[in-house]
Amino acid sequence: GGHKKHRSLILRAMAHTGLNEARDALIWQLTEGSSASLRRRVPVALSEFPKPDTLIVEALLAVNASNERPPDGNVSVNAGLGLGLYEGQIREQDPALADKIRVEIEAQINSAHGNEMLAGALAAASNIADAKANAHAVDYVNHDDFNVRRNAIYGIRHLPPADLEASYIASLDRDDLPMIGEQWAQMLAKGASTTQTGLSQGMIDATTDKLWKEPDPKKRIALILTLGIAAPNNATVRRVLAEYFHQEKVTDLKRYAAKFLSVQDIANANQAKP
Repeated sequence: GGHKKHRSLILRAMAHTGLNEARDALIWQLTEGSSASLRRRVPVALSEFPKPDTLIVEALLAVNASNERPPDGNVSVNAGLGLGLYEGQIREQDPALADKIRVEIEAQINSAHGNEMLAGALAAASNIADAKANAHAVDYVNHDDFNVRRNAIYGIRHLPPADLEASYIASLDRDDLPMIGEQWAQMLAKGASTTQTGLSQGMIDATTDKLWKEPDPKKRIALILTLGIAAPNNATVRRVLAEYFHQEKVTDLKRYAAKFLSVQDIANANQAKP
């Protein structure tokens, strides 16, 4: 752990110098280097280079599109992450180069050969704080490949809940709901913190319905978490969670639901019970 962290810090310190020699050394490490563990760390370092630089964009695009197989597959995905982060870093200084990144990432999503390449392109898009750049996420959140699905879900935090409703409701029937549901919830929460909208009414209704019927406690946790995001701004959701709190038999889940409720919410639901 420790010395891997030091490697990342050294690479980032090199990038922060803004020197062409540092840029060239990092690009060489990314494109020619033999250590997969070092190559995985270079894209994030390059994304922190303080100036807009076409060579950095071209190197990250090439590696992102290279569709490398594991164990180097993460290098392609990380190049996507680096691209998305660099787009935000340079947008004010060089809007044209930032736009080029967006156009290229969209082209890679549309023409991806294989799931690794698609996952990498979706990872890149998810780091761009823009709804248009992430419009594709909706098409891939229920994809058969786990990495594609996961990277698409990262992008949903930039989209309005109304655009996500159908894909979200379809995801509630997946076997991997405990993992994917938690990720949906985290990304919806991030969206809620930036747009104040959180969940649409259709999402709330479908989640509530599923929560009352779901026999698997692990899946119920993901559903509670999703409703918990909407709870602060929605009295109806708090009432649903409070009613659920009184019905739930598993102590840990009861406690978890209570995290999103006030003592008054719980008392009100208790009084309302026939």
